[in-house]
Amino acid sequence: MERCGFFDANLVGEEYDRVYLAQEFAAYFASFIGNGVFANKSDELQVLAMPTPAMQVTVKGGQGWINGYWYENTDDLYLPIDVADGVLNRIDIVVLRLGFSERAMWVEVKKGSTAVNPVAPDIVRNADYYELKLAEIYVGAGAIRITQANITDTRMDQAVCGWVTGLVEQLDTTTLFNQFEAYFTEFKERYEADYDNWTAEQKAAYIQWLADTKQDYNDYVSETEQDYDDWTGAKKDEYDGWYDTHIALWQTEFETWFDNVKGQLSTDVAGRLQNQLDEHEALLNSLAKMLIKNEITAPFETTNETLLKTTDNKVLLFTTKHQVYPCKC
Repeated sequence: MERCGFFDANLVGEEYDRVYLAQEFAAYFASFIGNGVFANKSDELQVLAMPTPAMQVTVKGGQGWINGYWYENTDDLYLPIDVADGVLNRIDIVVLRLGFSERAMWVEVKKGSTAVNPVAPDIVRNADYYELKLAEIYVGAGAIRITQANITDTRMDQAVCGWVTGLVEQLDTTTLFNQFEAYFTEFKERYEADYDNWTAEQKAAYIQWLADTKQDYNDYVSETEQDYDDWTGAKKDEYDGWYDTHIALWQTEFETWFDNVKGQLSTDVAGRLQNQLDEHEALLNSLAKMLIKNEITAPFETTNETLLKTTDNKVLLFTTKHQVYPCKC
């Protein structure tokens, strides 16, 4: 069957002689414009994390083509991401979808299945829908935000999306994408392995340093305690020696002094003390006689107040009696 177009329609009677369907226009454009994201700018329909990471992503403005049908997003489009599973991981994808029955094209998030090692959902390309995968989003268990590291850009993968670079031909970036993806995966694995090894080495070094430091501290404390014990022991021995040496000297000096004092007490001082005791005893006896016998006893004194004594050093006393009469006042 031969077809051609497009020409102006002429009104013949009540109907036009040229009628074209949308699918014919799509087939016309599809003949020289391939499927994919229009590569006018590098961020056309790019999926990005929010400036403040959240369970939401941004799709930048841009254009896309699917089987001759055209789509344009004129501003940033914000798409919510379902809440993460508490135990398992999943991978969601962002697609540009052509719906034939809906007669529309739109961008949406397709939620993946949860698993320990999840895989991305398949894209649909059948009589009802045709999808281009713009990005994959890794949603880890318990995640509360989506960062740029969780997003894998798949626009360069010709098998699932690709770039539209001009008329008639597309730039086949599948090989480039696969090479880059392989390099990135290898680099990431090597970097993560190097980082894990470095972290393990740093941890082991820190644990060893901590053990060495603790041992050094314990050794220091032990040495200090031993030094203190030695010092106090030496000081005690030094004091004991000094004391033993001087206590004998002090004892000798005291005994010498005491012997001298005893000698003095046995002569002059002892004699004076005895005289004073005798005088006090005589006074007490006189007072007793005065009170009991009405007698007054007093020692004989010379004019210069010297007591008269016998040859054996006893004081001579004289006694007088007196009568006490009651008062007749």
